[in-house]
Amino acid sequence: MASAWRACICTARTRGEEASADSDIDLLAVLSGRVTSWDEIDILVDATYDLELESGELISVYPVASERYEMADSPLLRNIRREGISV
Repeated sequence: MASAWRACICTARTRGEEASADSDIDLLAVLSGRVTSWDEIDILVDATYDLELESGELISVYPVASERYEMADSPLLRNIRREGISV
């Protein structure tokens, strides 16, 4: 299992937009070590489940290896690097 290195949140609100009723929260978990996406998603979904119930917000979780986060040129990662808030 990989270990947490950094987390970034990206929502309509972090982009300065008005959030609609169907807006979700994208949580990017930047992990060090070997990332096995399905295993990490399973762990992260369990970890965010209570928060979803309490807040009424849908949280979409995306695990990514730290090397990929820093170097990949995908549209999702470019947007999160530009607009996300590190927590």
